[in-house]
Amino acid sequence: MACIHYGLALLRAAEAFAPAVQAAAPEPRVHQVEITGFAFVPSRIEARAGDVIAFTNRDFAPHTASADSSKWDTGRLKNGASARVVLNYTGTVPCHCELHLHMKGDVVITGAKSVHAR
Repeated sequence: MACIHYGLALLRAAEAFAPAVQAAAPEPRVHQVEITGFAFVPSRIEARAGDVIAFTNRDFAPHTASADSSKWDTGRLKNGASARVVLNYTGTVPCHCELHLHMKGDVVITGAKSVHAR
């Protein structure tokens, strides 16, 4: 019986010094942006660091989705093609189409999570 009490006391002592368990970070969210009618729809995305933006070209003309800061670029997307961009930083990033400079959008990234997978 003394062993049981001793073991229970050791378990409680260990629990007192154990590090607190942190909640798991939220799963990255995929934000869909369609390129249609020579525009980004929606033209403004609010996301968290670690999220992904999936750009899909619905126009017959080719387009790009390129960060003004050159942090990312989808390359040329043909009709029906898609590309994903991982947001691994924070801040507001204006973007545009390299082929049609009047096409503009904004990506607002908050939070501190960083995901590097593509």
